[in-house]
Parts: sequence; C-alpha cells; structure tokens
Amino acid sequence: MVKSIEVTLTSYQTEPAAKACGRILVSKDNLLFLTGALESGRLCIVEKIDGDGSSVPVRREASLWASPDPLRRNLGRVSKVFREACGFGSAEKCRITFAAENGLDAVPEAAEVVVEDVTKREGLEPVASDPEKLPLWMEHIEEQLDAAEVVFPGMILRDVKRRRTRRDFAVKTVNGETNKLARFCVDQTKVRFPSHSLALRPASSSVSATGSTAMVRAAPQRLQVDPIVGLESTVELLNEFLLFLDPTGDHRVPGESCAVVLQGDTGTGKTMLLKRLAALDWGRAYHIQPGEKLSAIQDIFTEAAEHMPSMITIDNIEKLLSEERANRAAVIQLLSKLLDQLAQAAVTGPQLVVIVTCTNYTRDIPAELRQPGRLDDSITIPFPDTETRQAILRSFDMPLPPASHDAMIRELSLKTHAFNGHELRSLFYKASKKKRARIKETGDMAQQCLIDQDFDVVLQSAVPARMDGINIKPRPVYWHQIHGQAALVEALQSAVDMLNDPEEYASLLKSSPRGFLLYGPPGCSKTMTAQALATESGLNYFSVKGGELLNQYVGESERGIRELFERAKRAAPAVIFLDEIDAVAGRRSDFGDKSASSNRGPQVVPALLSELDGFETLSKVFVVAATNRPESLDPALLRPGRLERHFYVPPPNEQARRAILQTWAQGMSVSPEFDMDHLARLTDKFSGAELVGICHEVGLAAVMKKQKERKVRPDAEPVLLTTEMFEDQIRKTKKMITAQMLDFFSTWSVSY
Repeated sequence: MVKSIEVTLTSYQTEPAAKACGRILVSKDNLLFLTGALESGRLCIVEKIDGDGSSVPVRREASLWASPDPLRRNLGRVSKVFREACGFGSAEKCRITFAAENGLDAVPEAAEVVVEDVTKREGLEPVASDPEKLPLWMEHIEEQLDAAEVVFPGMILRDVKRRRTRRDFAVKTVNGETNKLARFCVDQTKVRFPSHSLALRPASSSVSATGSTAMVRAAPQRLQVDPIVGLESTVELLNEFLLFLDPTGDHRVPGESCAVVLQGDTGTGKTMLLKRLAALDWGRAYHIQPGEKLSAIQDIFTEAAEHMPSMITIDNIEKLLSEERANRAAVIQLLSKLLDQLAQAAVTGPQLVVIVTCTNYTRDIPAELRQPGRLDDSITIPFPDTETRQAILRSFDMPLPPASHDAMIRELSLKTHAFNGHELRSLFYKASKKKRARIKETGDMAQQCLIDQDFDVVLQSAVPARMDGINIKPRPVYWHQIHGQAALVEALQSAVDMLNDPEEYASLLKSSPRGFLLYGPPGCSKTMTAQALATESGLNYFSVKGGELLNQYVGESERGIRELFERAKRAAPAVIFLDEIDAVAGRRSDFGDKSASSNRGPQVVPALLSELDGFETLSKVFVVAATNRPESLDPALLRPGRLERHFYVPPPNEQARRAILQTWAQGMSVSPEFDMDHLARLTDKFSGAELVGICHEVGLAAVMKKQKERKVRPDAEPVLLTTEMFEDQIRKTKKMITAQMLDFFSTWSVSY
C-alpha cells in the first residue's frame, strides 16, 4: 500500500553533520503511519506541491527518519543543504510518499556518481584542463563522499584540498539520475567526471562561498523564516510582512514601507532572527554597524539597491541613534530620506527589505522615523510564558532522567519566571557544571543525568538581569496555604482562567476584570495571596512595593510606573502586584482630602490611571494591589475598569486559625494533650502574622528551656510544646487589630 502525508518542510535549528544531510525528519506518529514501524533510514519520495495539493515537477528521494525531538505532525525537517539542492523553499509544502512493495525501502548503494568542478576562483583553471591530475583529485573527492555516507544530485563538496589547492565539486548525477539518493561505498561506487567541463549550476543560480558543504540554489523566489521554538507567532508575523517580496504576489501600494522593526527585551531572539534571515542566502545581506558614518550608511543603501534582491539589517538601532552621538539628528534625517525613497519605489516592487531591531519601539525609534512609509511597522517579540519556556527547555535536549523528564521540564518552567531564552540556556550550562562537580564528589559515574538539585543550586542565585529591582521570584506559596479566603482565591483563579482562555468566555463577558484591590488589617495574608497567585498561575509575575516606585526627581516616578507596565505587557500573560499601593496612589488634593501617604504619591496617580485604562489597553495583564489604608487611595483608581474588584481580607476566623496552627504543628514536638481547638478560640481577632509570631515565640521559649535543662542534666526528658506555653504567650501578645479598625474596614466595604 502506498501511503503519503503532507507536511511543511523546515530547516534544522543547527545544521546536522554531513552524513545526515539526506535525511528528512518526521514525527514518530507519521513514521509509524507511513512505514508501520519506528525504524529510521528507509527510502521515501518527497514532492513539492502547490496550494491546491497537486504535484509539481519537483520529485526527490530522501531517507526517512524519526525526529529525536517533539515535532508537530504537519512539519518535517530537512537540512539546508538538501533543501537547496532540491530547490525547496524555506517553508515549502511537500508530500512524502512511502511504498515498500515497489522496492522503495532501503537506501540503495550508489553504483556511479558523476561530479563536476564548479570552482570559481580567480586564476584557477578548471580541473578538466589538466586530465593527468583528475585521478589525483578523485581520491580526495571520494574521501569527502565517504564522510557524507549518502549522496544526491546538487551536493556541493566545498574546499576539497589537494596540496595547496582547494576546489569545489558538485554531484551531478547518482546512478545516472538527477533525483536519486544512494549510499556511497568506497569499494563499490564508481566516481567519474563528465566528458565535458560545463558547470552544473544554471546562470540564474549562485553558490555560496561560505561553509564546507553547500547546495546549488535556484534563483531566490521568496524570503521566509522557518518556525523557531518559542517564537512561532513572531515568525508568522514576520513572514506575513515579507510577503511583499514574493514576485508572484501583489506589489505594495505607493508609499508603503519596506522596513519592519523587531522589538523585544534583551535575550528574546532579535539578533538570532537577523542571523536566520541572513543565513537564508536569499540575496545580498548588508549590516549597518552602530558607529557607521553618514557616507557609509548612504553607500550601503545605494549598493543594496543596485544588487537586489538584498536586505539591510540594523541591530539595536538605539545604539546607532544614541543621544551621545554628535550628528544624531543628521543620521535620523538621512535614514528618513532613504526610507522615503524606498517607499516611493513601491509600485515597481523592489526586492529590498530593511530589518531593524530595538528594545522598545516608542522609546528607541524617534518620532521622525515612525512616520508612515518609514519604520511604521513593528513586531513585538513576547517574553516567554510558561508553555514557551517548556518548549525552549525541551529544545536543549538536556540529559534528564527518562522517568521524570517531563515532570522536571514542567517544574523548571514554573521556577523560571521572566527568564529569556539566553538565560534558560545559561541555566542549563551552569546546572551541567554542578552535575560534573557532584559526580566528582560522589564518584558515581553512572549518574550522568541532571537532577533537581543541580538546577535548584543554580536557581538560588539566578536572577534575570533585566529584572533588576523587581521581585519576580516570590517565596513559593500554594492556594491550600491560604486559609479563610475562599471567595478571594476563587476570584483570582477565575481571572487567571479568563486570561489564559479568553475565547471560551467571549460570548459571556466583553472584557475580563483587570484590577483587584485587597484591603484589610496588617498581617492578614494579602501579600501571601499574591505569592500563591504567582506560584499557582504559571504567569510571569512582577511584584513591587509602592514606595519603591517613588523618586525625588520630577518625572522619574512616572517613568518607573510606565516601565513596570511595559515590562509586564511584553511578558504577557502576566500579573503585576503593587504592595502598599497607598504609597504611590494617594488622594489628589482635588478630592478635598489630605490623607495622601506621600508628597509624590498623588502626582503619580495620572500615570497609574493612564496605564490601567488609558489609550494603551492591558492585553493579558492584570493588576493586584494591596493596602492597609484603602481610605487614602484616589477614588479614580477604584472605579470599574481599573481596580474594580475589591476584596476585604479580614483576620482569620476560628476555622482558619485552627488550620494555621495545624500547618505549623506538622513535624513539631507537641504534647499529646495539645488542644488546638482551644487555642483557635483563644486567638480571636489575631492576624495570621501574629498567630505565626506566637508560634515562633513559643518555639524560642522551648529551645531556651531545653538548653538550660541540658546544662543541668544532659539526659533530661525531651521538651514538648504544650497548650499552657501557648496560653502564656497569647496573654503576653498585644493585639494589633482593634475593634475600631475592624469597624472602619466594615464601613469602607459598604461604601465601595
């Protein structure tokens, strides 16, 4: 039975060894469907198909292999070498066919391989001009073919060296065909030159001068980037923008820009994307360095226009346009003029694209360059969320215990809030160093896998560099540790669910709640609830105290708020926790109240209001704020659409106090007569923090008692924690929460 599948062929993230260049990787499910077994290395047919699924005249043989990494069923991977030899695009839709009964099973041996000299070096004559040296070159050619193991037409053997001379050779046919794949056998395969010295590549093709092995490429048709783990949505948007370069598509409208800006935080993949684009060999690539002179920038644009297809890249344009640059205004003016000229030529469809990267589009790109037809289009590279971090971690192929591989990846993704791809890879490298040190210390050479301990040690000191000054790694707290706040926990869990799956509730709710205010007496688990939200939700978490945002210099506090929200937006889905919000959002004097908690706080309120619901909407970001002084907050913050959900967090009730005591008592040396119910009743109106403090003081008293007894009698009886010890400490502890305070919160709850 002939079986086939349709996939989109993409390239490897890292080009494989020469012996793997003829392989096509598919998912294990697809391999099982096609061949009925999970056996790699069987021969298949790869055909390029057009949009309606009909075959077009590109049909090549390949070796079918199961992908070692997870791969979607609609994708296949091939080497760049094989893709270019076949004339496949960077994301070509192809049909893979397997038919074992027709003999298409094992990769056959190559009986004959015909190669040609395609060297293009000044002063070097074709090898055919000296027939006596052909056998000498043949020995070196066979060595490279033997290293490759499989051969196929279009293969270029780079830098074949004989003495001090290097030549390039192309495989023209295998077993007399131009579409076959076969195994090269040194003793059986005959290698020969053709009777003529014509080069294989057509006039419209070009051969890259870099790399040890390359393919003969057809004339470039389109510029497209293969999917990248963790950046699938970004690559999709970039490829949509690049469609204007497709010669078969519609030309741009007059004045439309041929430039795009990739914006994202450090380490999110901007430079990698530029390198991927340049590596596609679509056309000539030009790069503008930060220190380029005006004349050099002009020359680069001129040369790129004269040698189309071409691309111009500017990495970190904020460095090129640095405020410290003396002729900054002139550079901006020149770039504006050059981009305008390209936009005006849109009707003719020039094959030239400008790719720019920056950290923050609105801050790093001057307003003059953001005008229509210039750098008016930007693509945001999002910060990795939990699922993306899992995908990135899986792509590293880390040596983890098979039994706990998935669980470790999942747990590690939850522990690495706000880590970018670079920092995740650095984490892997550092954990590997810890593993080697552990093996050296224990001598257990059999344990070559990374374990949780290796990562935990590194994570203790690992802080994402760009998050300096913001607490993104709260103490792990879980929902079951939040006692007596069922309604609040349910509301936050519901908000996270709506944030992660908005389409599910779109028919019921126009917009999900974006702001939560937690208010109540000190020590009643407001901050702890936010920590549980961060631990349980898997969202990127940004925590900052209101006072930390205040700055004595005019405008700096407002800037701090804008940057906090910008970070959260780029890291979405995310949650911002503003602890002690009264320090930064006090009442303005217009409301006739002097209860603002700081001189700068009221002046910062407009910036906070603007971020909450101004012109910029918060996409997949919600805010949780906490305060002990809700009356001091500016009323404008509390209306619907801002901090619209208000939750009173009261002192724990008797049941919650008992749960706190029970949690504390686990693993402690308590007396058999320990009366937890009695103590729960006795601690009425104590906050959760006060109750934990009482437990701590009782423990300290017990330690001191044990130390005194051991000095007198080393064999003294063990000291147990008793109800009486708690009763004594409760009598000594003054309640911070007063009846007047509770009455006030009750009254405020009714008002808001």
